[in-house]
Amino acid sequence: MVITLFGNSACGVSLGLGIRERIDQALAHDGTTSDWSGVALTPSLIRFSCRQIGEPRPDNVLRKIRDFRSKCTAYWPRPIGISRHEKKGRYGVWNAADVEHQVWLRTEQPMKEGETRAFSLPDGKRVDFTYHAAAPTPIIKSDQLGDGATAEAKYAYVGEWAGTGGEADLKVGAFALIDERTGEAVCRGMAKRRMADTLAEGVTPWTGETPWELDFSKVSTPGQYYLEVEGVGRSDSFPISRMSLEHALGVHLEGMRRQRCGMGCHQYAFRGNFPADDHYGTLGAACDYGFFDGQGKRARDVVHFGVIRSNADTCRNNESVRVEGGWHDAADYDRRPYHLQAVGDFAAVALLRPACTNLLEEAFWGLRHLLAVQEANGGVGTWIETLGHPGPGEGPNSERKDHDYFISRPTRNSTLEYAAYAAMTALAVREQLVRDEEVRAIWSARYILLTNSAVRAWNFAIDKKSGVSWTVNYGEKVLVYRPDNELRADMLAKAGVDLSLLTGDDAFLEPVQQNLKRVAQAIRLGSNWKASPLIFIEFDHFERMLDGFLRVPCKDYVRKVTSEADAIVDQLNSAWPYRAPWHAPQSWHARKMGWGFNLPLTRARVLIAAHAMTWQDKYIQAAYLANDFHNGANPEGETYTSGLGIRSTERYLNLEGCYPPGITPFRLSYFVEPKCVAWALPDGLDKLWPIWRRYANVEIGAIRSAEFSVWETIAPAAAVTGYLVDYARREQTR
Repeated sequence: MVITLFGNSACGVSLGLGIRERIDQALAHDGTTSDWSGVALTPSLIRFSCRQIGEPRPDNVLRKIRDFRSKCTAYWPRPIGISRHEKKGRYGVWNAADVEHQVWLRTEQPMKEGETRAFSLPDGKRVDFTYHAAAPTPIIKSDQLGDGATAEAKYAYVGEWAGTGGEADLKVGAFALIDERTGEAVCRGMAKRRMADTLAEGVTPWTGETPWELDFSKVSTPGQYYLEVEGVGRSDSFPISRMSLEHALGVHLEGMRRQRCGMGCHQYAFRGNFPADDHYGTLGAACDYGFFDGQGKRARDVVHFGVIRSNADTCRNNESVRVEGGWHDAADYDRRPYHLQAVGDFAAVALLRPACTNLLEEAFWGLRHLLAVQEANGGVGTWIETLGHPGPGEGPNSERKDHDYFISRPTRNSTLEYAAYAAMTALAVREQLVRDEEVRAIWSARYILLTNSAVRAWNFAIDKKSGVSWTVNYGEKVLVYRPDNELRADMLAKAGVDLSLLTGDDAFLEPVQQNLKRVAQAIRLGSNWKASPLIFIEFDHFERMLDGFLRVPCKDYVRKVTSEADAIVDQLNSAWPYRAPWHAPQSWHARKMGWGFNLPLTRARVLIAAHAMTWQDKYIQAAYLANDFHNGANPEGETYTSGLGIRSTERYLNLEGCYPPGITPFRLSYFVEPKCVAWALPDGLDKLWPIWRRYANVEIGAIRSAEFSVWETIAPAAAVTGYLVDYARREQTR
């Protein structure tokens, strides 16, 4: 018997890699390296892996990790997490990656059922491996939660990228979809080759694969199934059922609820003395708002933590307010203005799909703390912050005294943004009240509360007298903060229109019309590039009730959203080896993957917005395909949300040291800092690193790939899934 490692002899001899010995010596850690474990990818291709997880000595790790070299042609050091381990009662964070070492070995003859062979691995270890044909192979990649019964297109993929060995050469032929209950095939077909991978910047593969496609679209009968693929093996079992979407929505919302603030943590905050806007510290010298010294000169590069710290003692004498509501992000236990976008996404879906009461409940939770902090004059500070980021092991329940929380001072723009999203949520509540008499007892009071609060906030924002400056201490200096008193055009339009729709009072539209040029541009563009595509969805929903001067920009907004949705439909079909809802490889957008903007369900908000505007079936079917990619029909064969499916995101940046269900990290990131490469990827392996797998959970790169935020990752996934759930319910009750 001869075993080859993609061309290198590996039968009973060491290839000189010495993985465990070299890693043990390089990191000098006090932890453990796991035993090798194997999985059959096909009867002829076995993947072995071992994990190096421990507590490295930081004085040795950075220098030594760079000395590590791989001499195998089919080996991959896969970063799996940050080295964060308990020491003296607290967690320590070290600048090194926990690594899973993967090695691929191909046999000359396929293994048979029950056959056991001894494999010699690169560190000299010999491992017995027994082949079982009934064990699912992870290289058949499908939606692990199953395709919804109302999804017209259902695909799985077969592919494997073998690290330095490149794309695994797979012989894929016929396939069958098997009903697990009866053991009978309900669909048969031939695997078809997808398009070849595309290189970004000439060197880096996007997936490393040219996968095979398995099309079982004609099957829609609910049940439990698995795929059998000639020459490969069988897949994990998965359902075809509407209930799989229901389950996914529950997991996504569990992630949101877990991030809730004000219940077991941060129940109170002092009224602070820092501005609610998050951009004041990096403005150019020509701006007439921001921080200024006594001579009227712009004080640039002011750090918001420094402002809060310099004023903390004084602010502790201010009123303390119970701030139950809102959410916190991964390792940042503040509540930011950005989170209002999550409120908007939930309210938008609840407006379009009034049966989504769970999303409406979450939208209301996202406003509760702001309702509580609204001042007597209507002003709302939308930022609750502490003196700095918590340290390792200091979770949201930390009792550290210097982690007191402070509410930002209201500005006209912070209050206007609150008014816009409170009014939007009130519109969604009104739709709920019209359609469901059973909820009136709960939601009628909330409707009145939200509407009145939004009107008060509007009055504060519109009043130019509200735009007062104030002084703050900043170290040894006293600075003057001047708020930006030019009201944001997008929020002016959203708040004015929504309040007019709520109250029937056209007076709310007068400031909108007075700023029509700026407003029209904001609506046409769908606000800035970070904004949700659902930001103005109520304008289309209530188009017949809109004032005439808004009709043209509203139609431009619809054209923009549907045009982008059409591009996504095309991208799903023809841009990538796997059906990924991402820009075509020649687009500059394709290399801007950071901060969760490329996550499939984040982008799918465009698709559900286009579907709500046009009711064209192609958009909802494209959203199903984006959901498939999120849930496992991707190169990694993993779902992007923890606790979802069979193999899900395993580790991410979380200072509490636990990994509960419902968390969707940024994960996919084109840019990874050079130090990450030096720590985890020796011998220039970064040049071969597929982009869709370019997530390195090492500390310096953790923010872009391993952290998460409720408004960029968790909330969009929940909003899109909620829309799909309600669509499936309606389709199946026709």
